[in-house]
Amino acid sequence: MSTQQFPYDVFISYAHRDDHDQWVEKFVEAIAKEHARFTPTPLQLFFDRMEIKTMHDWEHRILRGLRGSKVMLAMLSPHYFNSAYCRKEWEIYLDHELDRAMTGQGIAPVYIASAPEFEDEAKAALDEWLTNLRRRQFLDVREWRSQGHHMLQEEDVRRRIELLEQNLSERLHLAERINDSPTNIPQHNHNFVGRIEELRRLREALAFDRVGLVAVVQGLRGMGKSALAFEYAHAYAGEYPGGRFLVSVAGVDDLRVPLVNLADQIGVALSDDERKDLTAAFARVRAALEKGPRSLLILDDVDNATLLSPKSRAAWLPKSDAVHIMATTTLDIAPQAGLEIIALDALAQKDALSLLERHREFEDENEEESAKHIVERLGAHTLAVEVVGVYLWQTPDVNYEGYLARLQYEGLEALDGVGRDENIELSRHHESVLSDLLTPTLDRLKPAENIALEFAALLPHEHIAIPWLRALAGQNLPELTATPKPGYPDPWRQIERRLLGLRLLSPGENARIAKMQRLTQDVVASRVEEEEQTKQREALSLYALERGTWIQSNWATRDARWEIEPLLYFALRLLDAEDGENGPLLANRVSDALLSLGRYDEGANVLRRAISLKESLGVDDITLSESRSNLGLVEQTWGHLEEARALLQKALATWDRPEFSAPESQSEFFSREMVLSNLALVEQEDNQLQNARTYLQEVIKSEEARLGTEHPDLATSLSNLATVESELGQWPDARELLLRAIAIEEKTTINHPNLGVRYSNLATVEQALGHLSEAREWLQRALTLFESVLEADHPHLAVICSNLAMIERDLGNLDAARELLNRAITSDEENFAADHPNLATRYSNLGLIEQDSGNLDEAKALLERAIAILKATDETDNTTLASAYSNLAMVERDKGNLAEAQNFMEIAISTDESVFGTEHSSTAISYAKKATIEHLLGNLEAARQLLQHSISIQSQVLEMDHPRMAKCQFWLSQVEYDLGNTEEARRLAELALATQQAKFSDSHPDLLQSTQWLKQHGWLEN
Repeated sequence: MSTQQFPYDVFISYAHRDDHDQWVEKFVEAIAKEHARFTPTPLQLFFDRMEIKTMHDWEHRILRGLRGSKVMLAMLSPHYFNSAYCRKEWEIYLDHELDRAMTGQGIAPVYIASAPEFEDEAKAALDEWLTNLRRRQFLDVREWRSQGHHMLQEEDVRRRIELLEQNLSERLHLAERINDSPTNIPQHNHNFVGRIEELRRLREALAFDRVGLVAVVQGLRGMGKSALAFEYAHAYAGEYPGGRFLVSVAGVDDLRVPLVNLADQIGVALSDDERKDLTAAFARVRAALEKGPRSLLILDDVDNATLLSPKSRAAWLPKSDAVHIMATTTLDIAPQAGLEIIALDALAQKDALSLLERHREFEDENEEESAKHIVERLGAHTLAVEVVGVYLWQTPDVNYEGYLARLQYEGLEALDGVGRDENIELSRHHESVLSDLLTPTLDRLKPAENIALEFAALLPHEHIAIPWLRALAGQNLPELTATPKPGYPDPWRQIERRLLGLRLLSPGENARIAKMQRLTQDVVASRVEEEEQTKQREALSLYALERGTWIQSNWATRDARWEIEPLLYFALRLLDAEDGENGPLLANRVSDALLSLGRYDEGANVLRRAISLKESLGVDDITLSESRSNLGLVEQTWGHLEEARALLQKALATWDRPEFSAPESQSEFFSREMVLSNLALVEQEDNQLQNARTYLQEVIKSEEARLGTEHPDLATSLSNLATVESELGQWPDARELLLRAIAIEEKTTINHPNLGVRYSNLATVEQALGHLSEAREWLQRALTLFESVLEADHPHLAVICSNLAMIERDLGNLDAARELLNRAITSDEENFAADHPNLATRYSNLGLIEQDSGNLDEAKALLERAIAILKATDETDNTTLASAYSNLAMVERDKGNLAEAQNFMEIAISTDESVFGTEHSSTAISYAKKATIEHLLGNLEAARQLLQHSISIQSQVLEMDHPRMAKCQFWLSQVEYDLGNTEEARRLAELALATQQAKFSDSHPDLLQSTQWLKQHGWLEN
């Protein structure tokens, strides 16, 4: 690191606003003064004191000093982190830290004023600037900074400054040692980008003084293995005073030969006789390496695996911690003691983009966007990105947008074409044609390995299902799928390890899913004859459809879900390829699993793609009907009822065509009955309950005739009809339907979420019937089942938690109810938009809990939030909105705002009467609530008539010991008392109390209220 190259020792990076009192200036002077105590050579500082006005001004004055400084002193503060100039200084210095061979050591932070973002580990993790500075050792001087620069004279502060100066001096001495380390390794590559994690791993592997350890950088050709090794040697040159030496071992079968060739470079003078005696010459060279200052050997391009075997390492490599050894190879090196294998794959996307920009800057945002797409298409393959970068640098009349168009049209040929250009000269690699580069590795593969890799080349590059490769290769090679004999290795596992070991495949996050470079896929596919590849594509599509059918039935099994991603991305690939037969079929299969798991966005996307392709091809068949039906279900879930109805009506119209009227058109996975069931859900959501009932009755009749009386599909239809009957107030009928559905499914399914839905629906009916303990038991069974098969944030769990919360509320367990509702809200906020009706229901229910707890302001805020969401739906007959208004009326009543309460109650009643009529139990509840307001307003006769009418309506569907009846009886008791009818009041109150004592815990608010009322009037002993 020459003085001419880096004329400044320290660059002071600071926000000028932090030096308003000259504290930064005095602090820097104190460091320089401390430095002068120990050396006659003054500290060369770049410390700009002029205020920066514009970025142009900053570039004009700062850039040269920044790039010409060995280390940076960063003065951290809120002003510093808010300064775009300070951030730019850090970015540029970090970019060139490797140039200085100071990786991780070139920046010395000084913390001068508290910055919350720097303190908050979670926030810092989101910002590379903060993360990088937090990782470095910093000096904390905040306490003294706040007291002014006179504190710099205090003894404690001076000791801290002395330590900081020593730290800086050590870094500057390191820079000097770098110049003294001999080497034959190529000079630092200024276009080297990224690989920070790999450099860190190499440093950890080699710096722990593990004698005899070899760090092996392994990967495909063109990934930058040698470049990484060379950059490590450059970055840590100061650690190797004995030198850093490149030992080319390609084609070598005896390591002694290339090591002896280092004799002159490490200062070993061999006589002519010694040069003739390999054993003697090698002994002297190895002894010199072992006894000398620490050195680094890079065994580059190991193509003979025996060189890294335990026997060869013991015989030929120096046995001292004075020698660090690194190797690069494309071979599949098995893990073994003494080897630290570091696999090298593609660059990070941002680093690949930076590599392109270093060769040719982006003229505008469009060019940068094109460059991003180029990087994506190249899979950030190091050599490929460099080839394109050099080509665009040397061909100014071709821009990024133009080359992207060529790459999209020509594919691999576009890359190999520029690689063959005679003007392309790469900084480190002699070979620039990717297909030629990979040929030696691919040629070494065995036939079974080749077949598996050829199928992998046809799959989405980041979602390659390894079990698929086994099954597909096994269609021609049955031994790959057979169970091996005891004591014999599994031939498929050997193939899998080999492909992963060669980095032709790389591991994914799931052990059953691998990744493959897109360019490697292109090269592999280009080697297969067109006819053979067509057969492979057909076999792959057929197998994927089989797996799609399997996952459609088995998605509820947790261990099966790993396969959803490969199926989804392969379906998208088929749709991209305009495969109008297999693409939509697979889209339907995988969307079923996605929707069942609450992954609505992904399910809707693949369904829309399938529908669009079918419509563009002019094909209207059962597959299209299924896509429309499934998407309609998503739209219904999102609350988009008109869109859902339109899709389902189109789906139904397909079934009503003559060619699809035959019974065999209906399958296990899709039928006309399913479309009608989905349409019934939409009608039910839209409060068209009679329409929904009619559709479902037709479905049940058809299924009983076609499938019999014990089929799981029939259970689903019975359950759906039960929910409609519940909303119509026919709870006994609903209960019978659900018990029948549960009996069917408990015979045919085990721990399936559908069964959990039945339990939940039955709990709702039992709650309506006043059977609270039974309702709680069914919901707890549903919750246990769902938690065993679904993810924690699945929408089904939110529904169960919300329903169970209302049971707990009815039982007086308000804390438990609140906890359950908050869990449901958290889940729904993850899954739905902020204005989704589900959230309105949750907020409204939580409002009831807060009202019961006496938190009226919180209850009002929650209910107003729910109403705002529901009003935005533009549906005048929204019963959920009516319920929210009704609940808000009760809160206003409790707050004493009777006029507002009366107004909100009228809105609720108007909607209930419009939707349900005047004789429905839901309307009756609103009448009863209105009566409590009329009572407080002094309208006693009106209150009595409303309550009597409400009780009369509800008695048609409820037993007299229902908690809801008890509530109305208690309210009527209060009205009768105020009317002077004492005996009637007592009778009603005692009836209510008897029901509540039988149904509720002792702490239930309704029970406590009734008890207190009776005691207050002397009708119950204390």
